[in-house]
Amino acid sequence: MKNFTKLSYTTILVILFASAIFSQSEIPPLITDRPDQTESSVTVPKGSLQIETGYVFENTSKDYTSQSIAGTLLRFGLSNNLELRVGAGYMNDNYDEEINGLVADVLLPEYDFKGFTPFMIGAKINIGEENGIVPEMAILTEFTLGGTGDDVFYEDAMGTKVLFSFSHTLTDFLSFGYNLGAKYDGNQAAANLLYSFVLGASAFNKLGAFVEVYGSSIKNNLPDHRFDAGITYLLTDNLQLDLSGGIGLSDISPENFIGAGFSYRLMKK
Repeated sequence: MKNFTKLSYTTILVILFASAIFSQSEIPPLITDRPDQTESSVTVPKGSLQIETGYVFENTSKDYTSQSIAGTLLRFGLSNNLELRVGAGYMNDNYDEEINGLVADVLLPEYDFKGFTPFMIGAKINIGEENGIVPEMAILTEFTLGGTGDDVFYEDAMGTKVLFSFSHTLTDFLSFGYNLGAKYDGNQAAANLLYSFVLGASAFNKLGAFVEVYGSSIKNNLPDHRFDAGITYLLTDNLQLDLSGGIGLSDISPENFIGAGFSYRLMKK
């Protein structure tokens, strides 16, 4: 809880400090990379800072739950089609003490794991606008920094993720996006293949909704497939609230999960 309190204060200070540097100028519509898992093909406007943060609770079984608390992504527009991305998060994984036993005590001497996850740095570049049946396209690369994070989530190797993002405008109110890519954690021999497909809808320029399927698969392991849905509400031109939830579709997936958060954008004066 002490680490979480520090994280909360840090997040508030970052927003206050950024507000002193940036102003809410007239800018394009707010497009975020949360709460769905599909990364948009849109980069943030040049000179803008976008803060996307939230909470996710996963119920994997009656014996295990996981919480992502204040998982935060900072996106800064370096140019009209290039953004810098920095991410960090605080996790709390809890194992029910009722699974006590000799084997459990040896393999799982602790039941409550709390701490910061490794830091991430990356970039997204928009490489093509939508033109007829040709979708808008972007490439996203992220690096998880080895040697960062608290001991319980420590990784000594650098992880790498590469995604290709595509989006189509179907109607004035409907859009379709999808990601294809891979993630390598630096420890396993094979890469984790990633996919996602999302159908989004908007109404009244304020309320949005989506349904999505996504997952991952790695050689010699069971795949992880999930379904989720959610809503977004544009409270102001620069502040969006979101709520989402979903279910697992495969044996190793969580039974269900729910999340909520917000995205806030600032423009340089």
